[in-house]
Amino acid sequence: MIDKNKINRKRIINSLKLVVSLILLTYFIVSIIAPEWPEISKSFKNINYFYLLIVIFIAFPLILVSCLKWQLLLKSKNLNISLSKLIGLYLVGYFFNNIIPIGFLGGDFVRIYETAKQTKNTPDSLAAVFMERIMGVIALMMFAIFSIFLKFQLFLKNPTVLLIIICIIFILIIFIWMIFSPKILNFIKNIIKINLLKKIFTKLDEWTTAINRYKYEKRALFYSFIYSIIYNLLAIFNVYFSFLTFNYKPNFLDVFIIVPIILLIVLSAPITSAGLGLFENAIVYLFSLVGVLSSISALVALLLRAKVILLGLIGSIIYFFIRSDKPKNFKHKNKKQSYD
Repeated sequence: MIDKNKINRKRIINSLKLVVSLILLTYFIVSIIAPEWPEISKSFKNINYFYLLIVIFIAFPLILVSCLKWQLLLKSKNLNISLSKLIGLYLVGYFFNNIIPIGFLGGDFVRIYETAKQTKNTPDSLAAVFMERIMGVIALMMFAIFSIFLKFQLFLKNPTVLLIIICIIFILIIFIWMIFSPKILNFIKNIIKINLLKKIFTKLDEWTTAINRYKYEKRALFYSFIYSIIYNLLAIFNVYFSFLTFNYKPNFLDVFIIVPIILLIVLSAPITSAGLGLFENAIVYLFSLVGVLSSISALVALLLRAKVILLGLIGSIIYFFIRSDKPKNFKHKNKKQSYD
């Protein structure tokens, strides 16, 4: 009965996320796409195909950097999987992010499952995916804080946006602190009386042992952070070239400031299915603060969403082939480590 209740609760939560996504997407279409359609269709007809190709192909260095970071974190635990295999699994992750209404975690679950199946080491496989995500979030927070200082006057004029960003950063810092400070996690777990939150913290407790071992992998953490910085810079150029695709040249500093904030909001708000609707509205609203026309930013949002769907389709083809593929020639060595 407990398991059935748990499954039903997950279904309700996932259904709510899908409903929120559909509401936000409907708002995006009715309030932005429909009124701006004449301008949107005009811009769409004048696409710069050179920059369109750049936008499409920049996806590959983005994926490569993420997979190099993921491989580095796996290798630090002596789990050796080829880069090509990880790239394939990363693309499969895009596919599951698109079809499973649980935010961006659907693809992560698949990545954990597939790597754990090969490594026979679920805790470290989970920890590697988690750390790959968390290092990216830390880099995003640094970009967001830097953005606030770069254009502080802009955010002072929009206190609601500033408050949202500060709250997100504060919550993420607390979450990361809990993960890497088991004493804090245990303290909070002991004072919380809500059963649902207790279960969440119990699950976090199961992960922390494997995750905390990364505290001793200084080199892996340092280089994974560098990869995260590179990834975020590429993501900024991805959006910049998307604007150029529609023959609109934005101020690069504006793009540099706004893109990390959009990504931070979308990745940190578990209220939609894979950011659907939230991502599109965030792009239009936040770029409107620096004077970008809604018709242009809406087109950029649609282009970036189309690219994610395309990557998901590629991932679905890869997933079809790897389902029948059995792990072979995988080397797993036991490594003795002493921790202080």
